[in-house]
Amino acid sequence: MQREAAPTPVAAAPGEPGRVRLDPARATAEEMDRAVGLFKVLSHPDRLRLACALGDGRVTTQTELVEEFGWPQSTAARHVGALRSAGLITAERDGTEVRLRLGNPVALHLLDTLCAWIHAPASPPVGTFGRDVGTSGAF
Repeated sequence: MQREAAPTPVAAAPGEPGRVRLDPARATAEEMDRAVGLFKVLSHPDRLRLACALGDGRVTTQTELVEEFGWPQSTAARHVGALRSAGLITAERDGTEVRLRLGNPVALHLLDTLCAWIHAPASPPVGTFGRDVGTSGAF
């Protein structure tokens, strides 16, 4: 099966220099599935916490992960496996330790943005591309 050309970026909106977004109408099914998979794996609160802990350097090994969150080893291994399958983290054995790190620059950027949003002071919800959606809480 021949791969279609990559989607063409859409120019930044006025007043948003440097912001580029993809045109979803031109994205391939595989590209959309990959994006959905990324959000799906991060939709689990414990996996999101794990990814954030890796991103800010609180944990670097699977042993530290178990200690940080108080999870059984099997739970930690299951969450690490899910994040590895999605390509978000890498794991390398170093003797008896498994060293973990974010393995995808897109994931790092996404987590930086998400953590900044989570920890920001409460503000009115904002919809797609910065439009105010009022107080409904919907995106």
